[in-house]
Amino acid sequence: MINRMNDKAIDQTADQLLATGFKESHLDRIARASFLIVGSTSLAMACAGVLVASGARRITIVDKSLAALTRLSDSFLQNTPVQSKEQIVRFQLLQNLDDSDNALAKLAAQADLVLDCSSDWQDKLSLSDLCMELHRPLVHQAGHALRFHLYSMMPGQSACLRCLMERLGIEDAIQDPSSEYYFVPAIGLLASAMVLAATKIVSRYGVNQANEIFCFDALSGESEVLRGFDPSSDCPDCGRLNR
Repeated sequence: MINRMNDKAIDQTADQLLATGFKESHLDRIARASFLIVGSTSLAMACAGVLVASGARRITIVDKSLAALTRLSDSFLQNTPVQSKEQIVRFQLLQNLDDSDNALAKLAAQADLVLDCSSDWQDKLSLSDLCMELHRPLVHQAGHALRFHLYSMMPGQSACLRCLMERLGIEDAIQDPSSEYYFVPAIGLLASAMVLAATKIVSRYGVNQANEIFCFDALSGESEVLRGFDPSSDCPDCGRLNR
């Protein structure tokens, strides 16, 4: 267990202390927090890299594909500075990425926050169900090529993913297996946005947009924030936490 952030870690992330109101106590919370990344996509690797650069020291990446997880592990170790590999990121193979896998449930329960880097919509929905049940924050993303949306699901404050999709009127889009892919420069942009949301939540820095979805089109440069995605009172997942 990390009891406090060491001097070396503080030196590597010292520039963040220049941000208004951001203190060493915020960095310490990031270092203490446990982050679970679900999916071994290029986005997962980018998120892990930004998390490490932000001061995170406890990161687990899980997937159900051994080949994909091995490729990600090899690539991450080759492209991450040596000083950043000290038991910071670990990789774990799971049988499934849905709520039927007890191993995933155990890892999610041990995590302070979960990042959704999966490209499979059924896995995303199951992850939402699991995080609501365990009362764990989930940073969700979905998109295609140069367009994506980002949603920070905070149990008790946010609608679950199923309710979110229904309110957006795109619940039919989640019936088929996803063919998500991102234009490479967009991956870095999305990863930074996801980690920004994640580190703000665990460090309790700034305001968390728990009932908002951020939509961005990197091709046109247009962005939009949709608000009002509060828990649904009649939902067995997000609504039960407010009863």
